[in-house]
Amino acid sequence: MSWNCLLLKLRAFESLGKISYGIVGEEEKSKIFRRSLYIAEDMNSGDIFTKDNLRIVRPGEGLKPKYYDKVLGRKVNCDVKKGHPVSWGLLFNRLVSSYSNAS
Repeated sequence: MSWNCLLLKLRAFESLGKISYGIVGEEEKSKIFRRSLYIAEDMNSGDIFTKDNLRIVRPGEGLKPKYYDKVLGRKVNCDVKKGHPVSWGLLFNRLVSSYSNAS
């Protein structure tokens, strides 16, 4: 294999770039334009998340919308006001099994 051929293959491999996970540089500014989960009604400790009290809105300060179905049916572990972003810390660990029959 010639030196030029080897050099071309090396440059082609380097041009593939590097893998990067998560938010990088300029993406941080656009984070506020993403959607996330928010509380739509005041909730008391022990209340169950339903379609009525959980919304997907901007800015992206709460859990990602892909977790909507995982949050539905769970209980909130403290009093929360309307407009608060949803985080894993607000949820009890168990799903309320009776919720699936109520919807």
